Amino acid sequence: MSVRRRISATFDAIRTRNPSINAFVDLTEERALRQAVDADTRLSEGESTALIGVPFAVKNLFAVAGLPTLAGSKINKALPPATEDALLVRRLQACG
Repeated sequence: MSVRRRISATFDAIRTRNPSINAFVDLTEERALRQAVDADTRLSEGESTALIGVPFAVKNLFAVAGLPTLAGSKINKALPPATEDALLVRRLQACG
């Protein structure tokens, strides 16, 4: 199964289950799908890392570009969105 299809299936599952468990505040589906296309390309070119194509979630304690970093508090919703990803997010993305 391609990474793109796996990511799409992951988001389908999140949309189905999240209303009852409320585990996700924000979804970055477009971003994830762009990265999945990149991962599929890297895999087709023979590149492989331990985490390539594995979906991951980021707790809102960590900055994600374009999203507010809530740190578990509603009062932080008024803060401007992060301008760049936290180091942890960048490192996970680098793994594919």
